[in-house]
Amino acid sequence: MQLKVPDIRAAHDLLSEADLDSEKIIGSPPDFVAFKNPIRTRVRATLSENDILVSGETMAVVWINCGRCLENYELTLMVKFSQIYGLEQEIIDLKDEIRESLLIDLPAKFLCTEACEGLCPHCGANRNVNKCSCEKNSAAPRWGPLKNLKLQ
Repeated sequence: MQLKVPDIRAAHDLLSEADLDSEKIIGSPPDFVAFKNPIRTRVRATLSENDILVSGETMAVVWINCGRCLENYELTLMVKFSQIYGLEQEIIDLKDEIRESLLIDLPAKFLCTEACEGLCPHCGANRNVNKCSCEKNSAAPRWGPLKNLKLQ
């Protein structure tokens, strides 16, 4: 998304909305994240004496794999941003600002729900769909030799 500084100077307060192509804004995200088109952005550019304040909000829908059960789920991101630009340029390109705001707002841990039970470490069943008969507190067999370890 680009704003023309002469248009902002003429209007003093410019409002602009756009539906942006996620591939052009984000690039190629990792395999477990898919941005759905379009990324909706609304910005306001306000002229002051020495600079231009650009503030905006962006909404994007993302398909992500849950970190516990590996199922896809939809996440809606609503991010706000603001930046001050100088008057010396002719065009203000907001692509980097929009991309950074969206990527920073992605959660550190992707969970379909807080109550997601994930996959069974023994049989691999999705515990949200089927309850398996595996013992919940059984330790992995590789830790067996440590049971015999005697500490003084």
